[in-house]
Amino acid sequence: PDFDVIVAGEVIEHLNNPGLFLTGVKKLMSPDTKLLITTVNAYCGFRGIYYALRGRRGVAEPIHPDHISYYSYSTLRHLLDRHDLRVENFLYYDIGVEHRKFSRKPLLWLNDICVRLAPQLADGLIAVCTLD
Repeated sequence: PDFDVIVAGEVIEHLNNPGLFLTGVKKLMSPDTKLLITTVNAYCGFRGIYYALRGRRGVAEPIHPDHISYYSYSTLRHLLDRHDLRVENFLYYDIGVEHRKFSRKPLLWLNDICVRLAPQLADGLIAVCTLD
């Protein structure tokens, strides 16, 4: 069965073998299928500043305990290229409203400044892919 759109939202950073996942997803795709992948941005300004200020020599990384990998523009593109997926569009998304209310105001201000200066410092990545 082929699908029009497959959404893998906030999944890939949890996987032990993301390549195996992509190989499996491709079996569900036709040339017209769009695969939408979202994931946390390794170069998020918010986490980078927090880590710089509170990282305690690398011991206190601001990561979710269930995440085993983080992706950047380049590392996600390389992974998708290796699995013959063509990136049609690459976007960034910022901290969601649901998370902003739990974040400290100074860190949000720093985040907002980072994102205005450079969108690639936003909280997450979005890749819209098709079969290559």
